[in-house]
Amino acid sequence: MTQWSLGAKALLAGGAGALALIGLGSGGRTVHAIGSRLESHLAGAAAPAANWQPAADADPPRSTRPMEIGINLASIAFWASAVPYTNLAIGEGWHLNWGPVADDVQDSDGRLFGGGPDKIYHRAIEVPTSVPDGYKVTCTWTGSGRVTVGAGPTLLSSSPGRITMALYRAPGHSRATAWLEAKGVERARPISNLDCRGNDSPAGARFRSGFVNAIRGYKVLRFMDWQNSNANLPVTWATRHTTAGINTNRDGVAIEDMIALANEIGADPWFVMPWNADDEYYRNFAKLVRDRLPDGHHVYVETGNEIWNTGFAAARQAQQEGLAEGLSKDPMTARMDRYAEKTIHVMSIWEKVFAGHPGLVRVASSQNAWSVPSAILMGYPRLADHIDALATAPYFGFTMGGTNISYQTVIDKTTEDLNQVMKQAALNRAIAQHYHKRYITYEGGQSVTLYADYDLLKKVEYSPDMYQLYKRYLGWWRKDNGDVIMLYNAISQIGRGMAWGQAEYETSTPADSPKLRAIVEERGH
Repeated sequence: MTQWSLGAKALLAGGAGALALIGLGSGGRTVHAIGSRLESHLAGAAAPAANWQPAADADPPRSTRPMEIGINLASIAFWASAVPYTNLAIGEGWHLNWGPVADDVQDSDGRLFGGGPDKIYHRAIEVPTSVPDGYKVTCTWTGSGRVTVGAGPTLLSSSPGRITMALYRAPGHSRATAWLEAKGVERARPISNLDCRGNDSPAGARFRSGFVNAIRGYKVLRFMDWQNSNANLPVTWATRHTTAGINTNRDGVAIEDMIALANEIGADPWFVMPWNADDEYYRNFAKLVRDRLPDGHHVYVETGNEIWNTGFAAARQAQQEGLAEGLSKDPMTARMDRYAEKTIHVMSIWEKVFAGHPGLVRVASSQNAWSVPSAILMGYPRLADHIDALATAPYFGFTMGGTNISYQTVIDKTTEDLNQVMKQAALNRAIAQHYHKRYITYEGGQSVTLYADYDLLKKVEYSPDMYQLYKRYLGWWRKDNGDVIMLYNAISQIGRGMAWGQAEYETSTPADSPKLRAIVEERGH
């Protein structure tokens, strides 16, 4: 989910602007063409079976599977409020004066080769919001050059390959910040094996206990952001990130780490296969998961993120490929057909690897606000033979601008949208059941957006009304749908007009976080 998903909801009100926003074109001719296609999909016997659509008032039976609440994990970044790793240096890489570096200056694992004696390189340290002032962090490394700390921390000691610092919050800030500065690095002796950890980190621990405890209880972990899926970059098995690396760009964190985290909290992993990977990557990824998946657990696998949504590079690429292949002259249909084709290819590889092994759940994802893409996707020849579930993202909430919006207006509009989302989900559930597939979500939750009024957004997010909305939302899914509901995302601070996190901090509790309170209570059903 991004702001593009919000645009999809605007389509319900009609209009060329809404169509353009979600990648369906613009102008009156496009509106007419899409309208004509929708009419043909709803024309009953006149429509081809491959484009089957449920009646507008469809109310298919709920799943027989019990409800499970899963979560998407937020990106790993120095500004994020969740810090997963005990090695606080794991993150976005080295920068030259906080700008990009040449490709030959650092490798994918985070080794810094330098680019001249006068070049100064920076690397942010991931600082948990929960640590107190005076928190001590020790960094160790091998290689050449002079490494020191940036402004903010107090340097306590320094020796070749080792520094210790104490962290302090600046006035008015919720956390301390820290970074390293490296100068005079010799290319033949790169900075390697960088490890920065707090004085309270247990020896041998890979993940911070505060982070692990904050996500414990979720039944499925979707790693879309951890895999850096939306960058849509090429990746091979030989160049993938491993547990030896500290960079999270390109293909994100190590596959081994994602599996290990899911295993540590007893959750099922959900992976997004990169659109631009090769078959060797898909095959070896599947083998690694198969060999490390505990008995009785499942792995959810999909190809690309939100291929229905041309706000993302992978979706635009799929559309170009679908048109080039002649799958359809209509861009949206070509995009969904190409997605189906790619999904069949990727899932066929996973199926062979998992032959004789239980636990594989093959997923195809589509738009929640408009069920036509789901109908086109599911109707593609042979797709139904290679997936187990159709997933959508039933977010509820409006984007509202201006500073003259009242609290009650926000609550009323959000409630109104929740009512509509329930109806839209029923149509997608009917399509999934028509093809004898599970209906689940890949993302979901509230999507209230108030760019112009941070204080009002925070009031809404922490209000009793948000708690009641979440209780209704989760209760609706349990009662009418069942099966897996994935929320977005676990932990992130309110800011920039949006509030995706189910909690703002690792230390948040059900008592002080309305959404988290509703989630914990729903787990008790």
